[in-house]
Amino acid sequence: FLANPGFESCTAETSDVAAMTKKDYSSAGWTNASTGSYTTIAVTAYGGGVKVGNSTTPSTKKDGTTVSGNTLGIIAGWGDNVTIQSNDVTLPAGVYTFTVDHYLTSSTENYGSASSRFGFVTSSSSYLVSSTTFTASTWTTETVTFTLTESTTGKIQIGLTGLNKSGSGSPAIFYDDITITYKSFLAGAKEAWEEAVAAAEQAKTDYPNVTGEELTALNEELAKSEPTTVDGYNEATDALTDATDALVAAATSYNALVTVNGLITAAGTLEYADADKKPSAGVTATSASDATTKAASQYTALRAYYESHAMAEGVSGAEDYTSAVSAANADTNTGWTNG
Repeated sequence: FLANPGFESCTAETSDVAAMTKKDYSSAGWTNASTGSYTTIAVTAYGGGVKVGNSTTPSTKKDGTTVSGNTLGIIAGWGDNVTIQSNDVTLPAGVYTFTVDHYLTSSTENYGSASSRFGFVTSSSSYLVSSTTFTASTWTTETVTFTLTESTTGKIQIGLTGLNKSGSGSPAIFYDDITITYKSFLAGAKEAWEEAVAAAEQAKTDYPNVTGEELTALNEELAKSEPTTVDGYNEATDALTDATDALVAAATSYNALVTVNGLITAAGTLEYADADKKPSAGVTATSASDATTKAASQYTALRAYYESHAMAEGVSGAEDYTSAVSAANADTNTGWTNG
């Protein structure tokens, strides 16, 4: 959809470009749509040492390689709206992601909080980066994602709104490597469904203790045939997401039941305890609420088993040796020595 996305078809300037100079690259697919007086626009080559205003063109691209390609330099002063636009393009309905790399040469004084104007514009609408902080001396990628519900004609745009400061002393921002990613609604819906399927399978792996109705419901959704329409994918995605969320939410209850079952197993056989009071360690649940109820019951039963060695239970073979302790309740000052 975009001709000359890296400005390679533009003739690069071979000498320094003075501030407040707007070069024309309409023959190479890019038109200056700016009217501000304090605007500078020029295409220069990497590593050539050419300045745009007071800023020297970067020697490398974002990947750090020294290249011989071109980059677009922009300066915006005194609140100018600087916009460079492509020729008209017609984009079909679908979901789009635009990216562009930019490099601020030095100080953030004039651009630290400037607004980006990168994206897609039509006669009645604009889909632009919401905001961008221009970080000095590093390549940064701007991204904007938007949806077109019908075939739409417009222009791809690069630019920014400068702060209300001097244009002649402003650093330049260099742009390069525009990319456009397109997904039809069907492709986008299919991808979302595939992600939901993967998330569901991962949840089953991450929460193996959930074995009741929540797992059954999720497995039923996973067993359904792949949809073939946008609405079908969207509905299936929603159903999978709901079932996955339900399984994840249930995990705490099932985990608690598994934990107390483990404590019962670890208890082994307690000497003098009433064997009939030891609960089974193999209790399972049919739902999260059932697991919560059974976990509480298991704790109660396990406690009763531990306590069943007490004299109050009359366990055969237990003998009370309390009398062997002299003045056990310290009622009298006998039987105890300060050591």
